[in-house]
Amino acid sequence: MEEKEEGISLGEIIHVAFIKKWLLLGISVVVMLLGVILLVAIYNPGKQIYQMEFELRFPNYEEKIFPDGKEVIYSEFVSYENLAKAKQKSEDFSSIDTEKMVTKNDIQISEKEIVENNQTVRTGKYTIKVLKKYFSSDKQASKFLQTVANLPIDYVLETSSKIDYYYNLRQASTAGDYLSEIQSLNSQRELLLNGYDYLIDKYTNGYSIVLDGNDLTLNNAKLEIEAYFSKNKSLSSMKTEVEMNGYIKLDSNYLYEIERKKDELERESDLNKEKINALEKQIQAFYSQNTSGIVMDTALKSLFDEITTLTLRNAEIKYQIENVYNKYTDHSQVADYDTKVSNFDADLTKHYENLKKFTDTYDLFSKDIYDKNSYVVYSYGSHIVENGGINPLLGVVAFLILGFILGCCVNLVIDMPKYLKSKRKENNQILEMPLEETKE
Repeated sequence: MEEKEEGISLGEIIHVAFIKKWLLLGISVVVMLLGVILLVAIYNPGKQIYQMEFELRFPNYEEKIFPDGKEVIYSEFVSYENLAKAKQKSEDFSSIDTEKMVTKNDIQISEKEIVENNQTVRTGKYTIKVLKKYFSSDKQASKFLQTVANLPIDYVLETSSKIDYYYNLRQASTAGDYLSEIQSLNSQRELLLNGYDYLIDKYTNGYSIVLDGNDLTLNNAKLEIEAYFSKNKSLSSMKTEVEMNGYIKLDSNYLYEIERKKDELERESDLNKEKINALEKQIQAFYSQNTSGIVMDTALKSLFDEITTLTLRNAEIKYQIENVYNKYTDHSQVADYDTKVSNFDADLTKHYENLKKFTDTYDLFSKDIYDKNSYVVYSYGSHIVENGGINPLLGVVAFLILGFILGCCVNLVIDMPKYLKSKRKENNQILEMPLEETKE
C-alpha cells in the first residue's frame, strides 16, 4: 500500500497556536506589562529629554551686554556654577544631580541664528535640552529649567541696581581746584541729558515713574535739568570766571601745586636760557673759523633751529606764568576777592546739590526701567516639551504584539507534538481500514 507523506498546513499551525487561548492571552499581557515597565522606568529616561525654549528681554540686550559691561555668553547659562546656583533656589531641587548633569554633558543650550545680508545674526532665542532621568517629575523639571532661564535676568537686576551714576559727583566733591570740580559737574550734566535722550528714544518721552506722589515723565525730568541751568549761572561761564580771577579753594592745597608748577617753569626757562647761550657760543665758534660749505651750513641750521625752539618755549612759559599762574598767586588786582570766591563757591555747591537730586531721579528711572523690562519670554508658556524615547502607547502596542507572538510560540512548543502524534494516529487508522474490510 502506498503511504501518504506527512505534512502540516498553515491553518493547522494557527489552530495549534490558539488551542490554549488563556495561556496565549496571559503571556501577551505579561510581556506587554514587563515591556512597558522597562520602557518607562529604564529605557525612556535615558533617551527622553526635556526641552524649553525661551528668549531674554532686558534693556540693551540687543548689544549682548549685561549692565556691568560683561558680554552675554549663553553657554555659561548651563555652567556648573549657574546650575548649582539654580539648585540652591529651592529645596525641591535637592535631588537633582547638577554636577553629573554637566560632567556627562546631559544638559545643553543652543541659540537660534539667522542669516541676514550673508551674515550670521544671533536672535537671542535659546533652547535648553536636558535628559529626563535627572528629574522626579515633569513639574520639577519645568520649575528647574525656568529657574535656569531666569538666572541671567537675576544677574541683570542685580548688576543694574549697582550701576554707578554718581562717579562724576564724587570726583567733583573731592576735586582740589574749581576747574576740576566744574569739569566733573559738567560731565554729570551731560551724562544725565544724554541718558534721558537715549531713554526717551527707546521708551518714549511719556514713560513715567511716581515721585513724591506725582507722575514724572522722562521728558519732564530732562526739562527740569535744562530749565535749572537756563535760570542759573552756567558751568561754562563759571569756568571762565575761575580762569579770569584765579579763584582758589580756601581749604585745598591747590595754591601749593600752582607755586610748585610755577617754580618748575621758571627753572625750565633758566635752563633754556643757558642752553641758548651755549648754542650761540657754538655759532660764534663756527663763524670764527672762516669756513663754509654744506657741512658748515647744515650744522649752523641745526643750531639756529634749536635756539628757535628754546626761545618759543620760553615765550610760552612766560605767558603761562604771567597770564595763568600769577592770577592764582596774586589776587591784588581782583576787588573783593574773598567775597567773590565765597559767592562762587556757594553757587557751585548749589549746582552740585541740584545735580545730585537730578541724578537720584535718573537712578529711579533706570531701576524702574530695568525692573519692568527685564524678563524671560517662553515659547511654550513656561512649559517644557518632552522629546526622544518611545511613546508609551506605541510601546503597549509593540509589546502586546511581541507577547502575542511569544504566546503563540509557547503554545506551538507545548501542543504541536501532541497534535502531530494525534494526527499520525488518525492517519494510521485511515490506512488500516481497507485491510479490515478485505478480511471480512
